[in-house]
Amino acid sequence: MKNHGGHTAWTDKHPSYEWTNGPSGHGVDDFYGPEINSDPVALPQFPGCDPVPLVDNTVDDGWTTDFRNIQCYDLLHVRAVLNQIDGFDHTGKVHVGVPTLFGFNYQAVSVGQKLKHGPITLGAN
Repeated sequence: MKNHGGHTAWTDKHPSYEWTNGPSGHGVDDFYGPEINSDPVALPQFPGCDPVPLVDNTVDDGWTTDFRNIQCYDLLHVRAVLNQIDGFDHTGKVHVGVPTLFGFNYQAVSVGQKLKHGPITLGAN
């Protein structure tokens, strides 16, 4: 596929998932992997995505400590994939053409199943 001019893209939850590049190291043209275990920050580009503070300041859990946070984190991936579908890189700034092959990872369902909270409401807030 790449030998015939194909373009590839991948979004995932850890920068270390750059293994998707394969043995050649060049399998993915546009990789986007914001660290899921980083401290949640406000995402002003998404209304309502002000992070819920970490309860015990455990950096290891990052965006996964609250269902509202993980929904906002997933919006980063959604925006990246929509940019790619529109023919841009994940930032939406560089026109590279629509990927021939792309993949992505969303976490809200997985995190929602793991949290030990009461009922979950839909929406960023």
